[in-house]
Amino acid sequence: MRIFVAVGAALALVLTAAPARAQSASWADRPHDVAGLPYLDLTSVSVKNTKKAITVTYRSRSLGNRNGTEVVLLDTDPRKPGPELQVGFGRYSEGWHAPMRRWKVDRSKAARKKWNPSPYGKARPCDGTVRINSRWKRNFTPVTITVREKKGCITSKRVRVQVSTATDGFSNHQRSDTFGAVVRDQLPHGKRAFTPWVKQRSTKAKARRTVDGADSLRWWSDIRSVAVDLTNERLSVAVNHLARPVQRHGIFLVYLDTNGDPTPDYVIELGTNHPIVRQASGWTTGGRQIACSIDGELAGAGLTRTRFSMPSAPCLGNPESVRVAVVATDRTSPVYAPVDWWGGTRTWTPAVARG
Repeated sequence: MRIFVAVGAALALVLTAAPARAQSASWADRPHDVAGLPYLDLTSVSVKNTKKAITVTYRSRSLGNRNGTEVVLLDTDPRKPGPELQVGFGRYSEGWHAPMRRWKVDRSKAARKKWNPSPYGKARPCDGTVRINSRWKRNFTPVTITVREKKGCITSKRVRVQVSTATDGFSNHQRSDTFGAVVRDQLPHGKRAFTPWVKQRSTKAKARRTVDGADSLRWWSDIRSVAVDLTNERLSVAVNHLARPVQRHGIFLVYLDTNGDPTPDYVIELGTNHPIVRQASGWTTGGRQIACSIDGELAGAGLTRTRFSMPSAPCLGNPESVRVAVVATDRTSPVYAPVDWWGGTRTWTPAVARG
């Protein structure tokens, strides 16, 4: 009798301690990680400082975008706050250079005697020391800024630089559109940040190179989280992202794995007139379309939630568990397509058991 009671108590304890199978879960995604946006993405900058000239060469990638501005700031005096010279140009527009003081263009009488900050009008004594090679025939990369050292203009035994870009749209002389907001990049990152100081060396010395890291990009199709709910009757998936602008649209693909192998079994397409359910044919949108009573939609203008809900049986065979992989693509432009995967390319969420 005592043995029976002890075994029964132990069994009850085990059953009580067993975890319940979850039927819903939500996972966050890394923010600002959209890829494929044709902004002016800086990748590296090299600085060379000799007795004759300061040479700044930087590289970028922009997917053929010919819209935007690029600016280089040169800091040549460690004792004074901010840069001493600004050099910039707009893609397919005029370049300029201007002396600076305390982070602002120096418009003092003394500065105007040496520099003309406008690309038009009479040149001043220091204007001829600056040369911009934008390499516009090579998609504006690499760009080289050369500042010849001249007494009374720019002379320094040490120099550091900051490079920045800004663009509010895309243009390749055939198609164009607007982003709805200015997308910026800066090398190095950080408010009022500069590269390390580069000392004056011989002409044979190598340039000092600084590489840019990953950029933080805000875009409406940036996935913030994915929530999955699986019951005996229905599967529901909600994807939260940034607010969709009225002038932009896209496609969200939700891949479903119902048997635990590496490849998807079904794919749900959201962003068309009506959600589409297909048997997956690898990681594509191909495959046989399935007639299924599915309810769902792409987030409306100004909204942040794209979702669907569908019967788990018979559409999906009433699976014991499901895991999802989600990719959001902005399809507004026929030329470029910003894309974001939850968790990384072709990454599955943990499995959610049927509740």
